[in-house]
Amino acid sequence: MVQEAVGTVDAHLAWDVLAHELCRSALSGHDLDTLVETVESSGLRRGTMPSHLLDALVTSVKVGEEQLSDALAQEVHHVPDVPR
Repeated sequence: MVQEAVGTVDAHLAWDVLAHELCRSALSGHDLDTLVETVESSGLRRGTMPSHLLDALVTSVKVGEEQLSDALAQEVHHVPDVPR
């Protein structure tokens, strides 16, 4: 689990490793720094999201909204005949 956490950017996994006494004690200084940076840069447990991540999220939501709206508009114009 320790090596997996160090090799990814999964802030939740990094948090779990840092919170686990045995796992944390097995970390090298470099690995500890890496996991601390992963957690801090993610904004995890801060109550707020870093602005660059919030911007990316808002952009993704807007793109999804536009695509869904387009798909629904096409469906409205292409209503199949309903047998009676």
